[in-house]
Amino acid sequence: MACTLYFLGDFALGTQAPVPQVDSPVVVCLCHKALFEAHIGEITSSRCDGGGISLAGELKDMYSLAMTLGVPAGLGVGESNLAQVERYSSDLIELSTRYHLPIG
Repeated sequence: MACTLYFLGDFALGTQAPVPQVDSPVVVCLCHKALFEAHIGEITSSRCDGGGISLAGELKDMYSLAMTLGVPAGLGVGESNLAQVERYSSDLIELSTRYHLPIG
């Protein structure tokens, strides 16, 4: 809900999130950096995990790993790169199913 409120311009300060943070901030930053670089053409979308996939794996942070798998999958959709979408989506679905993550 925080993203929705943010994009609607609701920047209320001092509000408490209804759920604890479940992803690793450093992995989130790597994802955003990779998305930015892909959108300005500095890297290809197929390399667009920004190191987040390997870092999330090292941290054994399955929620962050799932989030990072969604980045290149989403960019592949925009580029009509069906092989890329299939590869990352398949990994994301498998991970989400195995760990009962509410994403995928």
